[in-house]
Amino acid sequence: MSTKNFTQFDLETTPLTGDYLVGYKADGSTEFRTTVDAILAEGGYNVVESNSIQPAQTISLSAVQVEAVRDLFTEQKIIARIKGLPKGIVLWSGSTEYAAASAWTNDSALARATEVLSLSSIPWAF
Repeated sequence: MSTKNFTQFDLETTPLTGDYLVGYKADGSTEFRTTVDAILAEGGYNVVESNSIQPAQTISLSAVQVEAVRDLFTEQKIIARIKGLPKGIVLWSGSTEYAAASAWTNDSALARATEVLSLSSIPWAF
């Protein structure tokens, strides 16, 4: 297996939590290996995104922009990607909130995102 290159592997689009992800630092100096589970685990791996929001920065609630909304049916969660934030937030979660939000609209997602961002503890999606 170590002699294969990427084009010689079958394409897998649904990795399992025990599967490994392998890559290299942007400058090509170091190999990076971890499991999918380690990335998904809360606090498991620190991923630093380029141009991500700094702790001292704030986002004006009057300027919140929802870039994408995703419905996680099996987890009964609806999450959103907010412009300027390094990761998504949970808009609605749990059977009661999920059922109430089943007919969400762009306006209701924006209103809920503004509400969630004003909480003292933001429910991050990942």
